Amino acid sequence: MESQFPGMDYDFLRYMGVTAKNQRRIQSHYMPYFERCSRVVDLACGDADFVELLVERGIEVVGVDSDDKAYAATAAKGLPVIKQDVFEWLAAQPDAGFDGVFSAHLIEHLPYPKVIELIEQSYRILQPGGVLVLATPNARSLFYNLE
Repeated sequence: MESQFPGMDYDFLRYMGVTAKNQRRIQSHYMPYFERCSRVVDLACGDADFVELLVERGIEVVGVDSDDKAYAATAAKGLPVIKQDVFEWLAAQPDAGFDGVFSAHLIEHLPYPKVIELIEQSYRILQPGGVLVLATPNARSLFYNLE
């Protein structure tokens, strides 16, 4: 699912004033779900702020994103990120290889069949009792609907 406009998401977030500090504050809310995890993947990790939070806590993590600019920025920080389509990456993973899957603001961009595929593939790579968190904007939010 390569973007038709590479780098546009990254540029748009910079334009909107999204900062690492703000993203870390927001995404730190999800940390308690992963505190018992030892191996986590962040799908469509963007700037990899959540990846960085996990690394700081000593959790083995890999971020996956296909955006060239996001990948370059995260790789420059030395974060464990792979530049690849999320669905291609998922398909290549063995069963039960992770105990945590996180993805913020990906699912709302997908057509329904891809949403199902994302959930099924995430479940497949999770160990029994693993954690899956798919964060999405509040669809009832006026801001979200105006955006």
